[in-house]
Amino acid sequence: MTARLLVVLAVSAVSFSRAAAQEEDPVFLAQKRFEAARQLYDAGDFSGALSAFQSSLALQPSPNTSLYIARSLKHLGRLGEAVARYEEVVRAVAAHAERERYAPAAAAARTESRALEPRVVRLTLVLPDAPPGVTVRLADGRRLALPVERLPLDAGPAELIIEAPSRPAVRKKLSLVAGRHMRLEVRLTPASRPVAASQPVEPPTPGPAPGEERLQRALWLTGWTTVAAGAASLVTSVIFWRLAQSRFDTLESECGALPCPPGHAGTLDEGRRYQLATNVALGVGVGLAATGAALLTYSVVLKRRARVALRSDGSTLLATWRF
Repeated sequence: MTARLLVVLAVSAVSFSRAAAQEEDPVFLAQKRFEAARQLYDAGDFSGALSAFQSSLALQPSPNTSLYIARSLKHLGRLGEAVARYEEVVRAVAAHAERERYAPAAAAARTESRALEPRVVRLTLVLPDAPPGVTVRLADGRRLALPVERLPLDAGPAELIIEAPSRPAVRKKLSLVAGRHMRLEVRLTPASRPVAASQPVEPPTPGPAPGEERLQRALWLTGWTTVAAGAASLVTSVIFWRLAQSRFDTLESECGALPCPPGHAGTLDEGRRYQLATNVALGVGVGLAATGAALLTYSVVLKRRARVALRSDGSTLLATWRF
């Protein structure tokens, strides 16, 4: 009896040890969390499922788990992150030792990613002469891995924050259009050299390029000249109008409501000529004044505008800023 009891206790201890070891096995724990996440996903709790899938993936990398993370992100409306995760699934399967086993996951990822492509934006960020240690993140805190090449993002407004050691941070607000590829080039301000205390130097004031400065001055002078000419034409139109009115007033006082005799035909013709001259001078004056105002406005914009250049080849929008 005692021997049997000892055997039962030994078997129980071994079973308990095996169960405890299984409970601590990362693969076993990852599978349990994956199953729990699937239940949340099937129930429509995509936020809870996303957290559970991510917890499972942290214990055991699996293309199937990554696929469901992408699907959860899609249901949560985070389409850019979903497409990025789908692409990670495809790359992971291609590098996996058991590619055949996970081939269905890669095929599903390709199909679902293609369906989302028209609804996301692709961003390529170019940082010429970027110093070591440069970081790029979105305003929501998400850090972007460098280099940023055709990164899928959600359409709509976004803000990039670019930081580098000893450089002022650059914040760029973007308007991202679905289905487009935006190529953005940003040049960071060079690090300033230390200046000796005995030789204080005023910080340079940025100004327009020489060609732009000449154009701005020419537009400014031409605008004022055109406005002055328009004002003179408007004054002339008032003078012609007064002359026309004086002729018509003379005819009205001498003829009244009756038709004027032939001897007043010259006065009537004069009035009509002055009236025509009034209309012409008025039209010319308004046109010149509007043109001059437009030239002045553009000269002010040219003087104060930011250094930004936009180019497009029909499918890609290129924006370049200088800071």
